[in-house]
Amino acid sequence: MHTGNKIRLVLKSIALAFVCIAAVMVIYIFQHQVLAYDSGVNKPSSQVVSQIYVDNTYVGSVRNVDEFKTYLATIHLGATTNNGGKIYLPDNVNIIKDFDDELGADTMERYEELAEVVPVEADAIKVTIEGGNELIVSDRSVFNEAVAELKEDYRIANNISETEAGLIDPVLVEQNIGFSKVVANTNDILSKEDCLKVIIANVDQESTYHPNPNETISQVADSNNMDVNQLLILNPDITEQTLMTPSLDVTVAPIEPKITFSMLQIIQKEMDIPYEIEYIDDDSSYQGEDTVVQAGVPGRELAQFLVQNKNGEQIIRFKQESTILSTPTKAIILRGTMEKPDRGTGNFIWPNGSRRVSTEFGDDDLFGSYRWHGAMDINDYSGSPIWASDNGVVVEAGYNGSYGYTVVIDHNNGFQTRYAHMLADSITVHVGEIVTQGTTIGQMGSTGLSTGTHLHFEIILNGTKVNPRNYLPAE
Repeated sequence: MHTGNKIRLVLKSIALAFVCIAAVMVIYIFQHQVLAYDSGVNKPSSQVVSQIYVDNTYVGSVRNVDEFKTYLATIHLGATTNNGGKIYLPDNVNIIKDFDDELGADTMERYEELAEVVPVEADAIKVTIEGGNELIVSDRSVFNEAVAELKEDYRIANNISETEAGLIDPVLVEQNIGFSKVVANTNDILSKEDCLKVIIANVDQESTYHPNPNETISQVADSNNMDVNQLLILNPDITEQTLMTPSLDVTVAPIEPKITFSMLQIIQKEMDIPYEIEYIDDDSSYQGEDTVVQAGVPGRELAQFLVQNKNGEQIIRFKQESTILSTPTKAIILRGTMEKPDRGTGNFIWPNGSRRVSTEFGDDDLFGSYRWHGAMDINDYSGSPIWASDNGVVVEAGYNGSYGYTVVIDHNNGFQTRYAHMLADSITVHVGEIVTQGTTIGQMGSTGLSTGTHLHFEIILNGTKVNPRNYLPAE
């Protein structure tokens, strides 16, 4: 065969082979497309839907998932966020593409219903307050604005302005505050108003209060242990001019501040300079008996202090300087050094300045019947002083039935003396105390079984009551 014919034959064979291959491919593609269309893979985009699952539970579908996310960003973040309206769907939310010929176009009602059950997260700031308290805000500025408002309330409440003379620091927050970036559920992100509530009160224990008729807003606040500013923070829709009526729902909560404020201030104050006391031993007086020779007089100074106003309480940090206005005069006191004798002299003195005796020792007509009276009743005005008749040790001091308020002194020489019917709570000595003759031990009264103000005075020798007249100096 001619060479040219051979070449043409080969080319025809190759061309025929390509035609066969192309035909097979066309048939394959046609069959694949038909099967694919029948299975729904290439259905029109108008039939594609996004099925939404929360915690693996189907909650609904939307046609335009991006538009739905934009709606979620609008209602959850609004215009208060600084993150550009970006939201996140948490891990428990899944969106699966599917086809639905019957689902109609997206509506606002559908978005609203789904928004109630689909959780949303967003970029936020966690505020950590020293003491273990935390809160979430969209931006640091939200927290800072809330704190600034509370600072202003603090200044006004304490009558301190930022430009007041002597002020060296603004209002300070006592606690350390930390900020960190987080992704949080939008329901946990606080507005400034909610931030204020959380800072000042325990919002978990909020309750509703219905004012009484004619109750003022300050009375409502007082009734719930808060001030008016705190009440207004918990109720942003109420003002100081709002009429309090029983039909009004007022939110109240226990006031538990998470933040405390203080302010440093320089103040001047005129004050005393304490005087010194010089003691001089006096061996002619008993121990505990002091005699003032020269009275002390405090000096005066004009002092300048650095003061910290903390939650309304003024705490002096330190004194910076002072100007002496007058110098103090020291006190000079003679201090007795002799030991008090616990043994009587045997020479008694009258136990009161009066010498009027209403009832003598011996028989007595009391309420129309005779009785033996083992004492001397001395009359004087109520509250007049009663003295120890001799040295000794107090063995009784207090209330004793019919005797009323009573003191008994043991003179450690066989004698005891009793002082009865004394004025309530006037006793100035205690059991075991050594008293010297003439020491004031109480005041005259009429306690116990008594018909009037007087001192029931007994002298007891070796356990037997004896007539005081026989031992007291003549009147």
